[in-house]
Amino acid sequence: MGSWLKNRQLIKQVEESKETKNPHLDLVDRGISKLIDIPGLFMLEHLVRLTMSHNKIDVLPAHIVELKNLESLNLFNNHIEELPTNMSSMPKLRQLNLG
Repeated sequence: MGSWLKNRQLIKQVEESKETKNPHLDLVDRGISKLIDIPGLFMLEHLVRLTMSHNKIDVLPAHIVELKNLESLNLFNNHIEELPTNMSSMPKLRQLNLG
């Protein structure tokens, strides 16, 4: 699948989540390497659970704190070596899986 098509599908999924206010977003095994390349992701303040396991993410941007209702963040099987220090300001975050 081409990267343009993959990106378009990610954008569509984020837009649907925004419209439906679905508290769960599943972006597993999508070949994602940079979260900042997913327009609108950090505007999904209603998200409670975000699953992005089995991707190629190497950096978790500080913007992650904008997901203020996030309780569960699954980043299992990525390439993240360091977390942003401001993550400690996410009071609802209860589960963080970096595996």
